[in-house]
Amino acid sequence: MSKLGYCFFFLKNWNCGLEAAALQHAMRCTFAKSDVATRPDNGENQATIAAAASYRAAAEQAVRQWWKTIRTTGGVGMNRLYQQSFVGTPIDSFTQMAWATTRRLGCAVARCNGRYNVVCRYSER
Repeated sequence: MSKLGYCFFFLKNWNCGLEAAALQHAMRCTFAKSDVATRPDNGENQATIAAAASYRAAAEQAVRQWWKTIRTTGGVGMNRLYQQSFVGTPIDSFTQMAWATTRRLGCAVARCNGRYNVVCRYSER
C-alpha cells in the first residue's frame, strides 16, 4: 500500500491530465474546491495544510484527513448508499476516494503564503 494513503488501494490509474488540472487549481491558491462546472465528470478534494515538512508530507496529511472522516462523521450507514444529503458535508471527501467507479486520480500540492494547498481530482465522479 502506498505511503500516500489508503485511497490508493481502491484506485487503478494515476492520470497526468487530472494531475495537471489539480495543479492548475492548486496554484490559484484559493484554498477551496473549484466550481463543479469547470470540471465535468471529475470529482475533487481540497485541503489546506498549515504546517508540513514537505510537499509529500502535506499530501499525506490531506489524504489522512479526507479518509478519517468516515470515522468522525458516522459514515454512510450500514447500507453503504450515498445520499444527496451528503453533498457538501465532510463525508464527501471520503466517498470521493472510496467511490466504486473511481478509476483515475491526479493530485497536486502548491505552496501558497506559507501554507500548502492540496488538490486531488478523480474520474469517474
